[in-house]
Amino acid sequence: MPSHDNYKNLELKNVIQITGTLVKKEKILKSKIDKFNKLITRKKIITCFVGGDGRSSRFNKSDIINLINGINHIKSNYDFVYCLSRRTTSNIKELILEKKKRNHFLFEYKEINPYWYLIERSSFFIVSQDSVSMISDSISTGKPVFIFKIKFLKEKIKKFSNILFKKGIVKFFDGKISYYKYKPVNESLRVIKMIDNLF
Repeated sequence: MPSHDNYKNLELKNVIQITGTLVKKEKILKSKIDKFNKLITRKKIITCFVGGDGRSSRFNKSDIINLINGINHIKSNYDFVYCLSRRTTSNIKELILEKKKRNHFLFEYKEINPYWYLIERSSFFIVSQDSVSMISDSISTGKPVFIFKIKFLKEKIKKFSNILFKKGIVKFFDGKISYYKYKPVNESLRVIKMIDNLF
């Protein structure tokens, strides 16, 4: 069970606590790699994974404007990609299109989905605080992950990013990007080993 969930039975002996979600990496076909390589240049990639409104979160205009302004001030020697999720509203999408730099890319969830390509190719990640799954996928790489905060978010989701911050796995996005190291978080492999050891 996720360690950030506030369940009373987390301490039971037959319960395995995990950090975030179990990551199931998707193999990328060569045809897709070739297609995405044509869309993006050979610079290092910074990817921003953007979630959206749901039962646990709600974005407001100032959240997104602060994010875009911070990203627009990052040095231009990177390719920058916004990758939207199925929860990203049309209002958020239109605001990003309006405010982002012209040479920054944007992929919608409805289009050809470069998600796992970007997980593989990106050198840095900026991820919205609401998405436990996208944060989990990003920290499985061992690459720097920066969380951008949103105001309206359930406490248990905030708890998840705060746990990662305290462990030095993620940093909170303040308009700056820097390289740092941590051990990739592979909870799927850890759980499999724990189960194998029982037999």
